[in-house]
Amino acid sequence: YFETKPVLKAYIFGSVAKESDFKTRLIVRDAFLNNDIVRQMREKTDDFEKLELDYTEGKWENTIDRLTSTANPRQLERVPAGAKFDFSIIFTSYDEADKKLVKMLFEGMQLLEDDYLGGSGSRGYGQIVFKDISISEKTAENYQKHEPANEIKTKPTLDEIDINEIDL
Repeated sequence: YFETKPVLKAYIFGSVAKESDFKTRLIVRDAFLNNDIVRQMREKTDDFEKLELDYTEGKWENTIDRLTSTANPRQLERVPAGAKFDFSIIFTSYDEADKKLVKMLFEGMQLLEDDYLGGSGSRGYGQIVFKDISISEKTAENYQKHEPANEIKTKPTLDEIDINEIDL
């Protein structure tokens, strides 16, 4: 069932190939700036006092042509350190084997914390931390009865979640 990495990716993200019927299991919703952070950025409080724009900062960088010693300064616009985003990930489970895919999703999130998101990670950009994590399950019965999802676990950080303890 889980033989090769491309197949694993197809099982999680789905496939557009006409020959396969891999259903999409993972939905990543838009990430919006947290309302408290929006207020702090607009008021230019503490961590955000040096923002040139309402929600982003400018960062000057320079490259030097080694042959001509000519400088090439440029300014990048980036999200400042300390910005927090609220978002949700929805994983649709079709059968018992999907539990392995949920575990893989959490492992991928842990790897992402140790790496970076977006470009210029070698320059220190894109470091992320997942916080205030809430795991819940919404069954077919919940939908039929118009009930909210059942909360399974809430933890402040990804490191505190033992995916093997979660009974999905």
